[in-house]
Amino acid sequence: MSFVTKNVNWWFAKSGQDDDIVLSTKVTLYRNLADFPFIRKMTDDDKLRVDSLIYDAFCKENYSFFYYDSLSESAKKVFIDNNILVGNCSSIIINNKDDSISCLTNQSDHLKISVFSPGLECENAAKKIYEVDEKIQEKLQFAASTDFGYLTSNLCNCGSGLKISVRMFIPSIFLSGHFPYIQNMLEEHHLQAVKVFASYENYKDDFSQYIIDIKTTNAVEGTEIDQIANIFSVCQVILKMERKICQEFADNNSTIILNFLRQKYYKALSSLLLTYEEACDLICSIKWGINLKLLKEIAPKELNSLFYLEKDAHLAYLCNNFSFKFEKDVKNCLELQIKRLRAIVIHQTIDEK
Repeated sequence: MSFVTKNVNWWFAKSGQDDDIVLSTKVTLYRNLADFPFIRKMTDDDKLRVDSLIYDAFCKENYSFFYYDSLSESAKKVFIDNNILVGNCSSIIINNKDDSISCLTNQSDHLKISVFSPGLECENAAKKIYEVDEKIQEKLQFAASTDFGYLTSNLCNCGSGLKISVRMFIPSIFLSGHFPYIQNMLEEHHLQAVKVFASYENYKDDFSQYIIDIKTTNAVEGTEIDQIANIFSVCQVILKMERKICQEFADNNSTIILNFLRQKYYKALSSLLLTYEEACDLICSIKWGINLKLLKEIAPKELNSLFYLEKDAHLAYLCNNFSFKFEKDVKNCLELQIKRLRAIVIHQTIDEK
């Protein structure tokens, strides 16, 4: 494995269930403190008081607090690139022992708790997030009612306050024209599919467009157990379909597909500079080739972790804090250093196999 990914213990660098197809699972809880207005009606004093109460609830539980306004732009970019931060908030809370657990205060609601997990791990991620929820409810009282459950600023998040998102890589389903069937199934189960790299979808050969997030649309219908079971069962159907169609592709189009995959593979080996978009396309193409059993095997966790490790903020941190011997026309430009290091990381990850 690359020097950048060796010995890392981040959640996204670990193995997970069905991680050949399911990149990650994210579970989120939305909570609001009782006796405070929702975010849009809060004063600055209200926000400070909410932050203080939440800080007191977490302070002895081995968490670190980062106040948003005190963060440098580069630090904010790291949180954004790790999918922890979306938009503004008052503070970011990270578990010191488990980086898969994070919280935001005063964003859409007073408290947003998130847990990430590699692979298809809806139940385990939910178990972990409810352990956090139960612990802080010993010190905080959340807004709730008998009729509507937990109260949130978005009606769709009321009830359990639980949202689940499963990130899947399903190129065979898209290429075979079966995705409309998936969309119909999702609608029947009150789920939705969102392309992660939707801005690249106009490029037919860009395989990153086949990464989608399967999401719950509301937290009102059924219990938490029902909501978890619903999305898990649907994702099981999707991954089984992807594997079946993937095998059909390998059996019936091996020469055409192998030619395409080798072009992508050798581009990954020979490129000197790569944008993040180009890197994602290459990672996805190689991942599909491995699933087709037409390229030599690389552990799914090694390729999946690259979606995070290849982002600008991580590579900029490495360039700024470690000494690399770059070519003379690259060494004085951080943007080129990042592109160069990105190519090196992909090269080392696939070449040492």
